[in-house]
Amino acid sequence: MKTLLLCCALSLLLPMIVAVAAEVAPAPLRLSPAHLAAVDRQRRIFCQYDSASFEPPELLGGNIEAMMRYRYGYADQPGSQIDAICLDVSNEGVAPYPSKILPMIRNPGLLRWHEQGLDYIQRMIEEGRKRGKEIWWNHRVNEVERGHGGFRIGGGTEMEERNPVKAQHPDWVIKSWWWQGHWNLAVPGVRQHKLAILTEVAERYEFDGFQLDFARHTPHLPPGRQWELRDGITRFVADVRAMLLARGAARGRPFLLAVRIPENLEGCRTDGYDVEEWARRNLVDIMVLGTRTMRVDLPSFRKITAGTNIKLLPSFDGWHATDGYQIQSIEFLRGVFENFWAQGADTVGTFNWAAGSPALATEIGAKPGPAPQELANSEVGSLATIRSKPRFYAAERRGGYPNGEGYFSQNLQAPLPVRLRNDGTPAEVPVYLWNPLPTPVSATLRLICFNHLPTDKLAVTLNGHVLTPARIDGAWKDSEIHSPAPQPLSVTPFTLLKEVSKQSLTQIDFTVPADALRRGANTVSVSVAGRGAFRTGSYIQVEKTELHLR
Repeated sequence: MKTLLLCCALSLLLPMIVAVAAEVAPAPLRLSPAHLAAVDRQRRIFCQYDSASFEPPELLGGNIEAMMRYRYGYADQPGSQIDAICLDVSNEGVAPYPSKILPMIRNPGLLRWHEQGLDYIQRMIEEGRKRGKEIWWNHRVNEVERGHGGFRIGGGTEMEERNPVKAQHPDWVIKSWWWQGHWNLAVPGVRQHKLAILTEVAERYEFDGFQLDFARHTPHLPPGRQWELRDGITRFVADVRAMLLARGAARGRPFLLAVRIPENLEGCRTDGYDVEEWARRNLVDIMVLGTRTMRVDLPSFRKITAGTNIKLLPSFDGWHATDGYQIQSIEFLRGVFENFWAQGADTVGTFNWAAGSPALATEIGAKPGPAPQELANSEVGSLATIRSKPRFYAAERRGGYPNGEGYFSQNLQAPLPVRLRNDGTPAEVPVYLWNPLPTPVSATLRLICFNHLPTDKLAVTLNGHVLTPARIDGAWKDSEIHSPAPQPLSVTPFTLLKEVSKQSLTQIDFTVPADALRRGANTVSVSVAGRGAFRTGSYIQVEKTELHLR
């Protein structure tokens, strides 16, 4: 009888024991001293650029020496702080290198080089090695199909070429905003397919590391179920990590792994990235934080990576820029990167910047990039080279990137623009300033308002300090603000307002007492104190809020 009871009890407990065993968390990976030393290498600026940016297709297949001179133009300039370069040339469904898995892209220039025995990717690696730079490979986890017309400005998306793998496996994709659908990482076949592509690249080329770029494009899991199905992405990251560790051991040199993820834990959770688990298991070496945002929650990421050797790398996209700042002055860039460093970044990243100076671009027939980037590449890689120089800090604006479904890159939580109520109810806009301020400091608060007339009065405070206008310009023009029309869905330098003569913008500057500023969030409170003749349905809208320091 006792034996029977024991057997019955075991039959009841066995499923529970099996379930508990299945839920035992995998142990953290133990990384070699050589691997940890490689993670600790100096990276002042981690430069990720699309290798087709700012250059005409005629350069491909032409003088490869001129191409390399431009590709490493900013890295070669005196005082450059670029220590790592990430090649961002992946194009969904085709490869810019000879592949056994994907068809080689039918770009005439690349094919011409290939026929001459020239491998563009290999040459980029060799040139980087000569310069003592780290060279990384970026993998856009869910890139859109640009087909054989990609890899050049204006190549655009190929709307008529169906991805054969997606066509063969319709159950592998998520029907979303992109007509061909997005890879669903909850599907094992998708993970195996992408792992095979990455394995081939790792075995063909001697990169220092891979970056899994989750910014391109969401969703990676079925919308509404991202957190529920997060294990699919975690398994993919773990598989890539295991492959790179094995490849690193085989070649006798560490192979690092970075991931580009949203700028805060809320965004990671929304899109299904279980970054706490990745950190606990040592699945990644670098977390690249954000794309288009000026705000990055470094303290929260520092908390979840405590006790690991994971580096935190906030990054800023200069092409798909934060709304209202498609044109980035050096003062703006100093403010963005100073805030990154002052929150404790291990390194900083640039994304979609030009590769060489405007002068060098002109010399080889490429389209010049933004001039301030030339100076920025020798300044933003260190607090010491930013400190005490003119800079400003701006509040974020919403939207400006339609290519996604989820949290990443959308900036939908940003406070601006904000419409002011006519009853005097204040609107509060935080402006973040993380570096301890020197004293004395000259500071100016600047508001750009739409539909503000000379007879209108605003009440403005900064951290409770009442401010009075020092200068008002009622004829202000700003090609990055489209009000009263809606802002463009996609923010790039191509979307600037062409006709500004009829704009109704006002710039209002306020002198800020030094004791009004604080480290962290500086709260700007704006309310309507009085309006002229009543205008039905008329509201003042705050478009930009900036703190300028000199």
